[in-house]
Amino acid sequence: MSNHQSPASSTHYRVQSEPVKENRLQLLILFRGCIKMIKRTMNTISIVSELMSDEYANWTYEGATALAEWYEQLSEDMGQDIEFDRVAIRCDWSEMSREEAVDLNQFHYRDHPRDPAWAVNCEEFMEGFMDELQNRTQVIELENGNLLVMEF
Repeated sequence: MSNHQSPASSTHYRVQSEPVKENRLQLLILFRGCIKMIKRTMNTISIVSELMSDEYANWTYEGATALAEWYEQLSEDMGQDIEFDRVAIRCDWSEMSREEAVDLNQFHYRDHPRDPAWAVNCEEFMEGFMDELQNRTQVIELENGNLLVMEF
């Protein structure tokens, strides 16, 4: 371990160098207007906690957990760490009910009534809608009935 002195103050910080496990999301810590290269390895629980504490997002616990697992899998598939950025995640993803998804993405209506309540209850329509939505973007179906939809 080594002591490092911050240029902005006389406070000492103890930094321990440890190998970082691969395939984990990393959080860069902003400190007094400067980016310090301090990385924190995050597990699913800490990612979910960070997402749930975002006052500008409306994630359900199930949605936040699914996003954490999705990014962990992406990191593993790429073979590299991913920088955690909850603002970017909030901008990239939306959690919504199926009815909201149908209402916002009206590309599939064609010959059907433009009524999201009808559409959600029509199995044939929803099957085609989900196929088309998944062809356009990343969609995660949640057990609570909601969808996580990546912006496209």
